[in-house]
Amino acid sequence: MAAGTPKVTMLGASLVPGGTQTFNTSGTFSVPPGVSRVSISGKGAVGGTGGTGNTGNPGSGSGNPGVGGGGGGGGGWTSWVNFCGPIQQNDRKLGGCGGRGGSPTGSNRGTGGFAPPSACANPGNAGGAGSAGNPGGSAGNPGNAGNVGSTGTASTGLSQTLPGGAGGNGGNGGTGGNAGGGGAGGNGGNGGQWGRGQGCGKPTIWGAGGTGGTGSGTGAAGKGGPGPFPSCNNPGNPQADGGGGGGGTNSGGTPLRRTGGTPGGGLGGFGYGGSSNAPAEPGVAGSSTVGGGGGGAGAGTNIANFGNGGGGGGGGGGVAGNAGGAGNAGNPGNAGAAANTTTVNCVSVTPGASYPISVASPGGIVTISWNAQ
Repeated sequence: MAAGTPKVTMLGASLVPGGTQTFNTSGTFSVPPGVSRVSISGKGAVGGTGGTGNTGNPGSGSGNPGVGGGGGGGGGWTSWVNFCGPIQQNDRKLGGCGGRGGSPTGSNRGTGGFAPPSACANPGNAGGAGSAGNPGGSAGNPGNAGNVGSTGTASTGLSQTLPGGAGGNGGNGGTGGNAGGGGAGGNGGNGGQWGRGQGCGKPTIWGAGGTGGTGSGTGAAGKGGPGPFPSCNNPGNPQADGGGGGGGTNSGGTPLRRTGGTPGGGLGGFGYGGSSNAPAEPGVAGSSTVGGGGGGAGAGTNIANFGNGGGGGGGGGGVAGNAGGAGNAGNPGNAGAAANTTTVNCVSVTPGASYPISVASPGGIVTISWNAQ
C-alpha cells in the first residue's frame, strides 16, 4: 500500500499545495483535486542472478598400459665334492636368464642370471620392473559459461515504465577432466635361489623357486630344485623350470607352470633333466607390451647330493591405463544489478482520478510528486 505523507508548499496564490507520495509496494494513486500535472520517478526490480556454468568435459582416451616386468633369473648350483669322495673341487653352473618384459623398445629387460654364453647379469637376480605407460588422450574442454540472468521486472504507473536492473553474468564453465593416466609397469619376478652340494652324508641345499612378479597378471613362481636324493650316485631330476610371465589379463602358469599368461606373457625357461651339468634355458620375452617375461630355469645336474638351483619367477603383466578424469563443476552465476532510477516530468493526470501503481519486487520503488498548482 502507499506510504508517505504529502508535503505541502504554499506558493503565492496557488490553490493546491505541492506534495509527494511514495510506493514501496503496489497500490493506487488518487490525484488530489486541482492537480493536473505530476512527476513520477522510481525503478524496477533487481536483475536476476546469472546461471551456473556447465560442467567441464571429461578427459578423452585412456592412458597407455604399463610395460610387463622382466622374469627373474634361475639359480645356479655349486658343489665342493666329486661324487661321494672328499672335497676336491669347486664346481658350479649358472642358471638361465629371465626374459624381458614385452617392451617394444627393448627397454626394461629382466636382469636374470645367465648360462654361458648368454650375457645377462648375475645369476638369480630379480627381473627389472616395467615402466609405467604414457598418459593417453587429452584433457577435456572447459564447460560453457552459464546464461546471463534475466532483466529485473519494471515498475509501472501513470502509463510510464520504470525499468528493472540488468541480469547478472553467468558463471564460468568448469575446467575439463584430466587425460587418462598411464598404467603401472609390472613388477619383475624374483630370482631362484642357488643350490649347494656338500658331499655324501652332509646337508644338501636345493634352491627354492623365485616368486612371480605382480601386475595385471601375476607371473608364475619358478620350480624349486628337486631333492633330497636318498644315497650317493642316485641320479636325480634337476629340472627346475622358470615360471611363466603374467599376461595383460591372466596370470602365468595355467595349465603348466612354464606357460605365460594371456595376452603376451613370456614362456618360462626349461631345466633339462637326466644329463650331467645340464644347461639352463633362458626364459622367453613377453610377446606384447603388457606381457611379463618368463623366468629363467635353475641350473642342475643329475649327480646325487648336488643341490640344484630353483627356477626364476615370471614377470608381472603391465597394468591397463586409467580412463580420462571427469570434468569439474561449473561456477555459480553472479548476482543481478540494482536498477537505476528513472524520472519522467510533466505527466498529465485527471484531478480526482485514481491510477494503479505496480511496484516490482525485489528492490522496486515509485514516487509521485507535484508542485503547487
